[in-house]
Amino acid sequence: MGKELSNEVPKLYVIGLGPGDPGLITVMGAEVLRKVKLVFIPYSTSSNRSLAYTIVSKYIDPDTQVVFLGFPMIKEPSKEVLMGNARAICDGLRRYGSAAFVVLGDPSLYSTFYRIKPFIDCDYEPIIVPGVSSIMACAARAGVNLAVGDESIVILVGDDIEGLMRAMGFADTIIILKGNADMGRVASLLRNYGYSVTYARRCYMDGELIINEPSGELPRDYFSLVIARRIYK
Repeated sequence: MGKELSNEVPKLYVIGLGPGDPGLITVMGAEVLRKVKLVFIPYSTSSNRSLAYTIVSKYIDPDTQVVFLGFPMIKEPSKEVLMGNARAICDGLRRYGSAAFVVLGDPSLYSTFYRIKPFIDCDYEPIIVPGVSSIMACAARAGVNLAVGDESIVILVGDDIEGLMRAMGFADTIIILKGNADMGRVASLLRNYGYSVTYARRCYMDGELIINEPSGELPRDYFSLVIARRIYK
């Protein structure tokens, strides 16, 4: 992977790091991190960026270049921010021939990569390396079965009450992600409609909290979720 030594199309490995425990990265993800010489780490400009780096640092060589890409924690980052970060990725790919772009959880589920992907206008091949999502991690930690047979699952974000009302009309399992909203209200509504509710925060991370059948206010935390299973009698 020497610099500027290959005419091949540069490869960008998009690696899911899992829920936060370095032991839950996949073997493939760890192998790629050991191989590449450039790693991009997106982070929220309003929060600590050490979690992803803590995971990555356990697998990369000491001479691997790490580039932090700042993203504001808002629903729609500005085009200028996305274009600037995309340019940094293209510059790195041209210099190194390949690189890794890491995300917490899984790259295919609400990840930063698919937000920035339309702005990466250089020639490259994206290679997606899946990771353990927070949904699977928290279900495992709480001992909750998400589905059996032909049961249906719906994934929502925050306090989308309108979407939640529609989902409760048919879904066997409802998962609410990005719990920096009024999750206590969401949990109460789900219980009233015949669901068993589990609140989970920061699974496999410092500050982990699991509450079965929560009542009242719940901690507002971006890294929290609610898993609701319909009760059949």
